[in-house]
Amino acid sequence: MNNKISSYRPVTWFVLANRVESVIYADKKNKPFFFIERLENKEGKKMESELVSDREGRIGSSAGNTIRHGLEPKESKHEHLAKLFAKRIADYLERAATEKKYEQLVLVAGPRFLGLLRSALKPNTIGFITHEIKREFLQGSDAEIKKLIINAIPQSEGHLNL
Repeated sequence: MNNKISSYRPVTWFVLANRVESVIYADKKNKPFFFIERLENKEGKKMESELVSDREGRIGSSAGNTIRHGLEPKESKHEHLAKLFAKRIADYLERAATEKKYEQLVLVAGPRFLGLLRSALKPNTIGFITHEIKREFLQGSDAEIKKLIINAIPQSEGHLNL
């Protein structure tokens, strides 16, 4: 029985994401580091000016003079769309957790999007996170991405058996 315990390797999902796309890989004992899914946010590629349909509303100054100020939105359209995409990724991960498709999660994203993604995750899903890498690794072959991930996890945070 000790041999089974020592040879066990949990199913780990690697979620690489930015405001435009998310690529999910898995790693398990009998099938190391393989592609699972790509989620896209096509609106995330657009320029801010392409996302805003017209000028913001205007309002007069409360001081009674003729100066007018644009009503600025609380967040940019890009930020809003990035939050929606982070929520979409979080929902996907929540469904997969419910279906027991993974036992560990490694999140890989730039600091800003990683924050949005963590905010969108439910506590149950957060409990699966073993590592977070605050960098974008969406370019390159599967082997190159795997190597970048392995090298990005400090020894102090533990080792991944990939």
